[in-house]
Amino acid sequence: MSNSHWTAAQAASILGIDVSQATLDCFRLSDQRHWQVPNTPQGWQTLVTTLTHEPPALVVLEATGKLEAGVVVALDAGGFTPAVENPLHVKHFRRSLGRRAKTDRSDAEVLALYGERVQPVPRAVAPEIERELRALLARREQLTKQRTQEKNRATRTDGAAGASVARMLVVLTAERKTIDALLAGLVATEPRIQSRVTRLQSVPGIGVYLATVLAVELRELGQLPKRALAALVGVAPYNQESGTHVGARSIGGGRPRVRRGLFQAVQTTVRLDPALQAHYQQLRARGKCHKQAIVASINRLLGILNVMERDDLVWAQTKVGQGVFLPSAA
Repeated sequence: MSNSHWTAAQAASILGIDVSQATLDCFRLSDQRHWQVPNTPQGWQTLVTTLTHEPPALVVLEATGKLEAGVVVALDAGGFTPAVENPLHVKHFRRSLGRRAKTDRSDAEVLALYGERVQPVPRAVAPEIERELRALLARREQLTKQRTQEKNRATRTDGAAGASVARMLVVLTAERKTIDALLAGLVATEPRIQSRVTRLQSVPGIGVYLATVLAVELRELGQLPKRALAALVGVAPYNQESGTHVGARSIGGGRPRVRRGLFQAVQTTVRLDPALQAHYQQLRARGKCHKQAIVASINRLLGILNVMERDDLVWAQTKVGQGVFLPSAA
């Protein structure tokens, strides 16, 4: 059902759910009813059964760092796909209401009001294999961060403490290899994801890890316009202007793991690929700093990746891959 066609009664039936580790606090606008169920499989099923008798027009909850994962899957399976919203957006909305008190019940009410006024769009839950891949990608990133910390400590630690650091590096390196093997094994079981990873790996500077990140966490590749894709990733420059003041544009938001991966990869790509290298050097010659030129190159690369996915092309089949420098509008 399109949100723009909601009746007043349907808008009033919006349900907000505040998620905590132990409980789910629910608030329905239509009758101002508040109730609570455990954040457990039994509680999820109880909630779905309750909603079956009085279906809401929309269910809204916040992303809470995986505490919401179980109930989101249960709601989706029950036909009540929720809108899982950015906590920062909800926080700003709460402030706009002038509400300072913060309880589980009031949070659930704010989420219901947010759903009524903002009308967010529910997104279908990713298949189980993609959820597992995302969990493994997050774990690999954690291990990489820990490994970097230990490597930094190794340069200024010796004796018994230095030996401990060395042992930890061995453990972390081995565990990351294990995660890499698990990722490769899961990707191989899903032909659609495997073909995307293979295609993306053909790009200079993109290895198997980033190709997997893009294949799993940027499923919109090939489906959105270039600018919308840049905003989704978080590399679309936003104006900072007010009156006569014109500030530097900035990027932010989006999908951090995708953005970080592309930032690292593009620094390699602009060295390996002649066309993108020329693009980067042209930007630098126009006075752009290194970071600005890299962000612009990420946007260019995203546009190319979008075409590759849309038209089922590998890098060598694109104009850039064949050494043709694309104009800015491409």
